Formats: sequence, C-alpha cells, structure tokens
Amino acid sequence: MSVDLEAENRRLRAELAEARRANEILKKASLDSNRQGNTLSFLAAFIDENRHEFGITPIVRAQKGTAALIAVSSYYAYKLRVPSARAPRDRELIVVI
Repeated sequence: MSVDLEAENRRLRAELAEARRANEILKKASLDSNRQGNTLSFLAAFIDENRHEFGITPIVRAQKGTAALIAVSSYYAYKLRVPSARAPRDRELIVVI
C-alpha cells in the first residue's frame, strides 16, 4: 500500500470513529429529549451527564444541525450563571405542579 493510501485509510478510519461517536451521542440525546425538551437547562444537564464519556465539544458538535443546538461558550456561561432570586421558588412550584 502506498503512503498516500495509508494516510487516506487512517483519515477515513478516524472520520468513521467520529461519526460513530456522534451517532451514539444523538441516540442518547433523542431518548432524553423525548422526556425533557430542548431547553438550555436540559441540554446542560445532558452534557453534564455525558461529558465524561464523550467530552463537551463532541456533544456540542454532534448537536449541530438539530433543534438542540448550543455553543460550548453558552454551556459554560449557563454553568457559571448565578441563579435568580426567583429560581428557588420556581423549583418548589414545579414540584407542586
């Protein structure tokens, strides 16, 4: 096999591995989104639950082209955001509702 063919073969194997990983992420996300919706809080929770398996950037990249689009910076901004004064009361009411 020539050097060019070997390099192309390695590139295609890496591309296939990335596509398989993205497919796994999307499968997990679709199962969870049927229960939760595509809110920012759901997406952040999904990333938190799966970041050790897939990583944050691959999860965000896999969501590209779906309704669940989020930027990595949006995820970090959401995680650093201080809850509003109303947030604790909202959580209490959601349990009641």
